[in-house]
Amino acid sequence: MKRFLYILLVLPLLALAASCSDDDKDLPKVSISVDYSGAVEEDGVLVLTQGQPFTIDALKVTPLDGKKATLGNTTYYMDGEPFYVIGVSPFGCEIDTNTLPVGNHVLSFYTQVFQVDKEPGYALYALKLKVVPAEETPGDGGGTVNPDVRTSANPK
Repeated sequence: MKRFLYILLVLPLLALAASCSDDDKDLPKVSISVDYSGAVEEDGVLVLTQGQPFTIDALKVTPLDGKKATLGNTTYYMDGEPFYVIGVSPFGCEIDTNTLPVGNHVLSFYTQVFQVDKEPGYALYALKLKVVPAEETPGDGGGTVNPDVRTSANPK
């Protein structure tokens, strides 16, 4: 009789363990676009003038499979160094170009991604920047870019 009671007590735990499987991880399927102002795009590189304002106006997520998606906490990195964290839409940021030396830089983003019926994911994407001196002003431009996005199930 004790064995029977023991089996009855263990069955719900076995059922719970059987229903939890990491094999079914389904990461968000999204595209992320970056709206910016204060730079001009040339051959996939954003060219900006040293000393002039450069702003990321918004980060936007577009689901690729029709299911609603949203972004979470976003960390901005300049040349691999974190400098700004935001968790509120539209996830914008103004970047002080006075402190950026003339030359090439990489602005990268690390973002939480949530989508209906999917596991939470983490997206990493980057933009190439080129800072030019004030006398080589490329213009005030602005626009939207769609960087390549790498999504993973684990942070970092």
